[in-house]
Amino acid sequence: KEYYNALQDVQRIIKEQPDTAVAYFAQGLIATRMRDFPSALIAFDKAISLDLLNVAYRVNRGTVNYYQHELDEAEKDLSIAKKLNPKEPNIYNTLAMVEISRGRHDRALAQVQEALRLSPGQAFFLNNRGFVYLMQNRLPEGLKDIDQSILQDPSNGWAFRNKGVYYLLSGDYPSASRLLQQALAMDPFIERIHFYLGMAYFKNNQRREACEQFELSDRAKDSMATVDLMKLCR
Repeated sequence: KEYYNALQDVQRIIKEQPDTAVAYFAQGLIATRMRDFPSALIAFDKAISLDLLNVAYRVNRGTVNYYQHELDEAEKDLSIAKKLNPKEPNIYNTLAMVEISRGRHDRALAQVQEALRLSPGQAFFLNNRGFVYLMQNRLPEGLKDIDQSILQDPSNGWAFRNKGVYYLLSGDYPSASRLLQQALAMDPFIERIHFYLGMAYFKNNQRREACEQFELSDRAKDSMATVDLMKLCR
């Protein structure tokens, strides 16, 4: 995670060999991890211009567009990637994330099931399927997938967020707060983390802490904190 050092190395390569597509791809990956999405897009654009047939470049640019809530642009890249290699599971996992953002959970489930068919047991895919199950109120199935994902990759903060969401939906608000705080400490850029933590605080009668999280959710443009919730904090 020495991103600045990695970036310096990549920039040196680009200076010496400016037509090296994989160097721009690496630059895009680093920028993505640094949450510098505009720079990531520029880097992936350059990588794609040098290698139009590379599926990974398309998938990662689509993922960055997803992070920026540019869902139509994300779908365009993923559609091209699917034509190039329909057996790449990350395409379907990212499409599932797009469908989740649109609230189309049945479609999201179909996409993540395809990702898991192509790569059975993959931890990130299991975690996403678990979240979809939670959104469909299939809580036991969701918890099973999320726990399996954590067992395989205990460093993934998104899985701890989802387990916190499970407790939130189950009415165990102290456990929800604990898991969501843990997820936030692991990765402060996890999507909707502030909204879910705010709801856990709110349900646990911690109004001040809840309002702080709702404000952070609003700043992050999660589009989750409702007008009525925000009114309660003013």
